[in-house]
Amino acid sequence: MESTNKLRILKIVLSLFLAFTLISCNENNDITYNPDNLLLGNWEFVSYNSNTTTFKRVSNFSENKGGVSFKLGDVFIERSSGFCGTPPISFHNYEGNWQQENDIINIITSYLQGDFQWEIHLLTTNKLIVKRQ
Repeated sequence: MESTNKLRILKIVLSLFLAFTLISCNENNDITYNPDNLLLGNWEFVSYNSNTTTFKRVSNFSENKGGVSFKLGDVFIERSSGFCGTPPISFHNYEGNWQQENDIINIITSYLQGDFQWEIHLLTTNKLIVKRQ
């Protein structure tokens, strides 16, 4: 009888240990943002139509998706595969600078696209829609 109780206690302890391990391994999927400047952060490409480009906020860039990042110190990063879409496609980060004046984002780069402007059509904690000027 005593060995049965020990076995039952051991099973309970192991079950609790497994449960706590699984809970602690669960990643925190909350994406942080700066409420004073919603533009700061990483934005992954979602869609493009003839007028606007839509991005969603992400904690980190995906390996196989384009996007942009607005960082403190006016650092701008574009995650792009360049202009050639021939497989295998590999993405790289290209650095530049950005400045915001009201709803206009001025982007200064020395790569691919050169300098350009985006007009912000929508900016929320999780969504950015811009139109190239």
